Amino acid sequence: MEIGMILLKQIIMMFIFMLIGVMLYKRKKLTVQGSKEFGNLLLYVVIPLVIIKSFCVEKTDIRVQGLFLSAMLSVLSLLLAITISYLLFKKVHPLDNFASCFSNAGFIGIPLVQAAIGENAVFYIAAYIALLNILQWTYGLFIMTQDQQVISFKKLFMNPIVISTILGCVIFFCKLPMPEMGNTLLQAVAGLNTPLAMLISGVYLAQISFLSMFHDKKLFFSSMVRLLIIPLFTLCMMRLFPFISKEIRLAILIAASAPVGSNIAIFASLYDKEYLYSVKTICLSTILSMITLPFIITIAQSWL
Repeated sequence: MEIGMILLKQIIMMFIFMLIGVMLYKRKKLTVQGSKEFGNLLLYVVIPLVIIKSFCVEKTDIRVQGLFLSAMLSVLSLLLAITISYLLFKKVHPLDNFASCFSNAGFIGIPLVQAAIGENAVFYIAAYIALLNILQWTYGLFIMTQDQQVISFKKLFMNPIVISTILGCVIFFCKLPMPEMGNTLLQAVAGLNTPLAMLISGVYLAQISFLSMFHDKKLFFSSMVRLLIIPLFTLCMMRLFPFISKEIRLAILIAASAPVGSNIAIFASLYDKEYLYSVKTICLSTILSMITLPFIITIAQSWL
């Protein structure tokens, strides 16, 4: 129950930041363009530095083993999410398929893992976040557009999260020292992750009719797939690996149980898909995650 309550408190705090974003947008103090610039700051600076910071730990046999085991669980979790989404949404709606596949493991997953398990646990979801981004920019773009030509491997390998994960691995495996000022800088930047991410979510929420989200059965179903069905199947899969530490399995489970990732709105805007529908998907799943995430993790504490 303890981790579930910690998550609930963290989610409530994040929701307050989201409401601040709504008010700033309504009062014209924060614009859509401004939220996009915040998004770029998160994508290109904050999250990469958070990931690099997570690798600035002492290299031990236990951590090396944990890194590889977490990478294995990340692959299995993402493949499971892709399979479930494919079976449920392939012939229905590509945006629902994308939404249920990919969680917001970077913007929302990282602060939740930090709050519930500790800052060092981000080390174990770095592989998940990197793989998630690779899949979004390849498989995700394909299912949204049905066009293989939109996939750019140059953009993929220049993705800041992929680059930061590689740099983090170099720092970790080569035991490169981080100066004290560097650690202070990384700590300060890491503190921006939650406020910026939720301010952006608030701008998304302010652009739509709040009640309209709850009247769309299709939207509600895709959110439940992302927030309940996939996490519960992921939890069952985690039980197959009792030899992996509970901390690692919980960290991956939190990342896999996060609401819909914000890239769906970015891609929908770029490729002339249903932008407002994608925004509603992000907002509804983020709001519902206040209930589902503590529920999933509370169950996991007794099952894992």
